[in-house]
Formats: sequence, structure tokens, C-alpha cells
Amino acid sequence: MERLELIARYGRSSITLYDYFENGESSRKFLKDYALNEGKSIKQTVTSGSRKMWVCTSSTTCP
Repeated sequence: MERLELIARYGRSSITLYDYFENGESSRKFLKDYALNEGKSIKQTVTSGSRKMWVCTSSTTCP
């Protein structure tokens, strides 16, 4: 499977706990593309105002 060029698209290639994004749309796109590169799947579990939380839904262990 061909990997997406995350740095070219988003200016970053990894995520950390409590990472900040400009808006919800940019975070959603990056996280979904990052998960795809890792062979994982994610879903949004919490929405509270501007706060969004995503969790791994892959059947294999997530990093």
C-alpha cells in the first residue's frame, strides 16, 4: 500500500498527546490519513464545543 505524504500535506508526520490543530476539519483529515498510513482505523468518540477526541478502532493493537 502506498503511504500518504503527511509532511507535504500537513507539515507534520506524527501526533502527540494533546496535539493542537487549527480547526476540527484539519485534525480530522490528518488523523484519518495518519491512521491509514499505520494500517489502522479511528473514530470520533467525544465532541464538546471545539474539543474532539478520536480513538483507534482497529482490531490490532494501536500505538
